[in-house]
Amino acid sequence: MRWQPTGTRPSYAKHAEARVTRSQHPLVIKLSQELAKVQATLTKQSARLVEQQQLNHQLTLRIREFEHEIERGAPVERDSHNSKRTREAPASFPFVFDL
Repeated sequence: MRWQPTGTRPSYAKHAEARVTRSQHPLVIKLSQELAKVQATLTKQSARLVEQQQLNHQLTLRIREFEHEIERGAPVERDSHNSKRTREAPASFPFVFDL
């Protein structure tokens, strides 16, 4: 087919464009699905990271409390059934951890 300067693109160019678009459509769908999965994973991991940062901050504060008690010479009370755990954690810190 010969190109004719009619002001519009020749039909063979339109057909070639359509073939390229059709051949890439499944790839675009697959990549879109993969992107959605990655975005969901990123959202979950971001939430976990924030949670871990909050827990780390709470642990840092609790460690400082223990360090200050030790510096003042105050005894750290322990449970009778588990000598490695404190008896009571402050209300601001919901977890008890090994010293």
